[in-house]
Amino acid sequence: MKPTIARDSGFNPPGSVTVSSSALKLARDLDHTVKGSQKGDWVVSFDWAQSVSVKRRVGAPSEEVGDCLMLGAYRRGQIPMGFTQMIDGVEFAVKIPADVLARSVEQLIDTDSSKLFRLVLR
Repeated sequence: MKPTIARDSGFNPPGSVTVSSSALKLARDLDHTVKGSQKGDWVVSFDWAQSVSVKRRVGAPSEEVGDCLMLGAYRRGQIPMGFTQMIDGVEFAVKIPADVLARSVEQLIDTDSSKLFRLVLR
């Protein structure tokens, strides 16, 4: 049985989830932006946030979003060896807690325009 999470890092092994073409496009867009604007070797990652709050405008009160799926980037050295995967030329990592992933019916990262970060775990 393969591990569900890299110890001490929280990253999931390749193949733990599938990624829709629309979610992969978001990852590709961020990958292009990060590699064009940051020095160093970066890898995009689908990350589960336990609690997020946002301010929709300057001076506005913080609004609690709750837990959600987000897209970010890590320096390559922050991701354990063997915990990235490549689909259609996009390299990415996944960092979703095992209990959250276990509750997912399809184990699919997809898009949903009604979500703040446009990502959902189905």
